[in-house]
Amino acid sequence: MMKIYTKKVGIELFIIAVGAICALVLATGVVSAADIFVGPGETYTTIQSAVTAANPFDTIIVRDGTYTENVNVTVDNLTIQSENGSANCIVNASDSDDHVFSVTADWVNISGFTVQGSAIAGIYLNAADHCTISENTVSNNVFGIYLASSSNNNTLTGNTASYNTRGIYLYQSSNNNTLTGNTASNNNIGIYLNSSSNNLIYNNYFDNTNNAHDNGNNIWNISQTPGTNIVGGSWLGGNYWSDYTGEDTNGDELGNTVLPYNSSGGIENGGDWLPLVKPAYSFFDTGEGTYPSISGTHNGTITPSCNLNVSTVYTYPCAGTGGHTKSIDLYENDTLIANGTWNGYKGDWYNITITPSVTLWEGRECRYVITTGSYPQIIHEPSKEVTGGTITCDEFTDVNGRTYTNWIPAILLE
Repeated sequence: MMKIYTKKVGIELFIIAVGAICALVLATGVVSAADIFVGPGETYTTIQSAVTAANPFDTIIVRDGTYTENVNVTVDNLTIQSENGSANCIVNASDSDDHVFSVTADWVNISGFTVQGSAIAGIYLNAADHCTISENTVSNNVFGIYLASSSNNNTLTGNTASYNTRGIYLYQSSNNNTLTGNTASNNNIGIYLNSSSNNLIYNNYFDNTNNAHDNGNNIWNISQTPGTNIVGGSWLGGNYWSDYTGEDTNGDELGNTVLPYNSSGGIENGGDWLPLVKPAYSFFDTGEGTYPSISGTHNGTITPSCNLNVSTVYTYPCAGTGGHTKSIDLYENDTLIANGTWNGYKGDWYNITITPSVTLWEGRECRYVITTGSYPQIIHEPSKEVTGGTITCDEFTDVNGRTYTNWIPAILLE
């Protein structure tokens, strides 16, 4: 009997030991997930070198700066994010004949980059599932964000795609993806769904030469739901379309005529049954200013009287001049949230695109820094109630170094 008991105890101890080893292995696997930093002075100075060294569940954090490279992501469950947002972290294509980011792995997160300069795609998912692409500014590519080869169950949210041939492109049975909170503007085609179906597309902002093309069967709105939408309205439903010709006849800021919106037939099956209509004041307009005028740098605050979705700034020029804004920075609590830079006297030179498209919230102070060129119109007041809220001047320094506290830039934000 004693021998049997001893044998039983030995077996139990063996089982306990094996269990402890398994638990240690599992714990070690969890603990091994690491934060990997990329930037000057770091172990990894390129994003690609960090990706190559990474393991599943690692997070790659990219310091502020400009990176010129093409990044191939083949590691599952990997997060790649900028440290301080897309305005501060730019990735240019090293080889313009390749994608800037190419993802062939599942459960990958890419967030907070300005991605530009590819003759193919800024961000490319190839047979990649369950990825999240968020808060990126993707511009000056052929395809902004491109999902191909049955890239399914992905989420695209908070991205800005502009000045691409196609802003967002889903191809080859890329199904069951969710696209919400994105802005596609100044593209030849804003969103193109080719042989892809069962994708949910709502609460996005489309302002393009051609807003949409869709030859599949996709869902362009959710049910009318309380919540602040992308143009500052109080209901979620469909998307904002710059060329929607219908009306909101009952004041809920959702279109209820000329339905469904189908992008002049570009959406071949169905369409958006709850298109968003901008609130009465979906822009911030100081109106025109007066002489005297001179260029310089304006510092001040904007306090909106309603939620404002802002993607462009227009500067009122003095008659017969090329008065314009050279650059704009918008800050909230000393954090840069969006900016824009003038591209010279070409095309739509009097408007600057602000990236990313940003919501200025009702009653919440936003600080601006605007540098002007030539002879822009000036409002000679320290503070002014305008359409869409209040604007103040903290300090204006002209090109000759003189400073003033009552020179407000005459601008239109929308």
